[in-house]
Amino acid sequence: MQMLWLNPELARGVLAFLARYQSTETSVFGDADPGKIMHETRKGEMAVLRELPFGRQDRR
Repeated sequence: MQMLWLNPELARGVLAFLARYQSTETSVFGDADPGKIMHETRKGEMAVLRELPFGRQDRR
């Protein structure tokens, strides 16, 4: 919020990222429903192997 008035592009980029990675499927494990915006994301080996929730699934 403190940077927003100086750099509104920052908010635009964050919103674009969240829109791109919003859920498209239902998952109890990942606490996901279609259209739901993520509240946390994790990277790393365990996230890639889906051993823990909130791993980002890259869509290209």
